[in-house]
Amino acid sequence: MVVQQTISLVTRGNSDIHDITENVAGIVESSKIHTGTAHIFVVGSTAPIGTWLHFTKRFVKCSSK
Repeated sequence: MVVQQTISLVTRGNSDIHDITENVAGIVESSKIHTGTAHIFVVGSTAPIGTWLHFTKRFVKCSSK
């Protein structure tokens, strides 16, 4: 079974960060699939996906400039 959902966000640029953990968890839970892989993809040449730890370190680094 394949489930596909879209999460749309508006960003301000300049290291704007969004935590989509709850969004992804909700999609996985509502899919009723118990075993598998959640594939997260972002469209955009400068839009990354990372772990919260990665973003936290980068945010602290950018904020301290």
